[in-house]
Amino acid sequence: MPYRLARRRLGLASSEDYDTLMLRFCAGEAGLARVTPEASRERFRAELASPHPDLGVLRGDETATIVLDPAALARSRGPGPEAAYAPPPPLPAGPVPPVAPIELPLDEVIRHPDPVPERRAADCACCGATLPEGRVVHFCPHCGQNQTPLRCHACEADVEAGWTYCIACGHGLGPR
Repeated sequence: MPYRLARRRLGLASSEDYDTLMLRFCAGEAGLARVTPEASRERFRAELASPHPDLGVLRGDETATIVLDPAALARSRGPGPEAAYAPPPPLPAGPVPPVAPIELPLDEVIRHPDPVPERRAADCACCGATLPEGRVVHFCPHCGQNQTPLRCHACEADVEAGWTYCIACGHGLGPR
């Protein structure tokens, strides 16, 4: 599989990524291929397991032969278009097992101590009327439009109604 043909299809950023992928392939990872002689495959496995693999080992072994496993390759591509859709199996009946609590640092949990900041002499985004000063305004007293600032679910940045993505982190906001 030449690098130029494989680079885009596999989403590789560099020739080193390609060589690492080929080393994993030749080491027998995922069982997609069989390498003979066994000594070559073991040499590839040992090099892959090292902290800084020498990717030149692929070019230095002229005795290695790679035999693809067609069944394994077909499984790696997923079901074909001829396969019928099968819904996921139903969840088991009975009580739900307890889930271990997730421990987060306090600064991850509390990002904004005041989730509804005080608005001062602002105008309603809907009708343009001036909102009352010096107090928290949840709804416009003139048109009833919600004045609570919208926040990104991922980073808690302020977002405006109608935005599809957060301008701070790029998280998809979905319909509002």
